[in-house]
Amino acid sequence: MELYIKGINSISPVGSFDNIDNLPEVKLTDEGLKYYSCIEPAVYKEIINPVLIRRMSRAMKIGIASALFCLKDAKLEMPDSIITGTGLGCVEDSDKFLVSLIENEEKMLNPTPFIQSTHNTISSQIALMLKCHGYNSTYAGRGACFETAMLDALMLISDNEASNVLVGAYDELIQNQIKILYRLGQFRNYKKLNNISGNLPGEGAAFFVLSDKQSETDYAKLVGMEIISSDNYLSENISEFLNKYSIESKNINSVLLGVENTNLENSNYSDVINLFPFSNLLWFKRLCGEYMTDSAFALWLATNILKSQKIPENIIIRKNNTNALDNILIVNKISGNQTALFLLKK
Repeated sequence: MELYIKGINSISPVGSFDNIDNLPEVKLTDEGLKYYSCIEPAVYKEIINPVLIRRMSRAMKIGIASALFCLKDAKLEMPDSIITGTGLGCVEDSDKFLVSLIENEEKMLNPTPFIQSTHNTISSQIALMLKCHGYNSTYAGRGACFETAMLDALMLISDNEASNVLVGAYDELIQNQIKILYRLGQFRNYKKLNNISGNLPGEGAAFFVLSDKQSETDYAKLVGMEIISSDNYLSENISEFLNKYSIESKNINSVLLGVENTNLENSNYSDVINLFPFSNLLWFKRLCGEYMTDSAFALWLATNILKSQKIPENIIIRKNNTNALDNILIVNKISGNQTALFLLKK
């Protein structure tokens, strides 16, 4: 079933799509570890009640603000359902509670960080603010959480249980988390600040309004999506995925890849690029960094590209196709051996 993307919003290290020609600022921890941090809205109180803001963690602010801006963009006051995905939830609140637990020897603990650390905090708060009593769910885990949220929205709409679904994802970075990620070898610590040939830790929130009703103001059409659970024969799996929707690989205008650098021959995507000799190859993680729900940023970027018919120069790895941007395929390897595929059309 095809879905139409009616509204979008992202709070990310690159800011808005208008600012996308500028690479995000590389920030450093006290230990000199590099990461990307979100450019947050200048004034949250324009979209969130100031009384509520005081009690919100940073993850709650970016997640809720992104969701509300998305609804505003879609000119929709009340969604039928709210579905979110997150890798680690509100990490800052979890960290505060655990540090307090250790320092106070499990005595006289403040329950607020614990209450707000649960993964479904943001979807629940959005529902409370909107007074939305419809279906509400959060998918959490190290892999495919945003993708699973999208599949849930697809099933809701195809079963006629909802017509307009607010779906999105969020993940935040904190200093202790960055240290752990580097310690585990997930990222390499380059000495030169301007050396970003590999991905850096990132964060962000992105939300979408999905509907089965087409209109002239839609950003794009989500033709299909799939989660592939094996690294073996990835190119064959992608070919089978495209065949389902009667499109050949030679007719894909652009492929948005979750690669680490521009050296595709030595990457996990080396078997994929041979499928698309006539397609533009794009690198989205250069703008957002790498985190567990970065597929949501890729979807936001792809919908903006289709709507504006403009590909930012700083994400182009190879430009082979100068035709009108009719479609984009997103290929993003997530945790473990899973790969997420999204096929979008203008």
